[in-house]
Amino acid sequence: MDEHLILYINIAIVIVVSGLVNYYLSRWISKSNKWLVFIIPSVLLLVSLGLLLLGLTMDQGVGFGAFGIIILFAFTMVVFISTLVSSLIVFIRHKF
Repeated sequence: MDEHLILYINIAIVIVVSGLVNYYLSRWISKSNKWLVFIIPSVLLLVSLGLLLLGLTMDQGVGFGAFGIIILFAFTMVVFISTLVSSLIVFIRHKF
């Protein structure tokens, strides 16, 4: 099997699982206030920006440590986008 195909399948699995988990958590959280559906994407955005800042300011003498943190930033941004989409779906369904 092609290495790139396996990578794309893994990313798709992460997107689907994080979206589904966030969908059910957001539905549960939004029972008290509909604006609370954006808590999980907000936390993920803060974590990913923190990883980006850490990766950019890390000393280059540590080898591939900064590169690894930038990769973690990319994965958290993928999960952030997935959770944001599922939160928007819950918000729009809750609105109507």
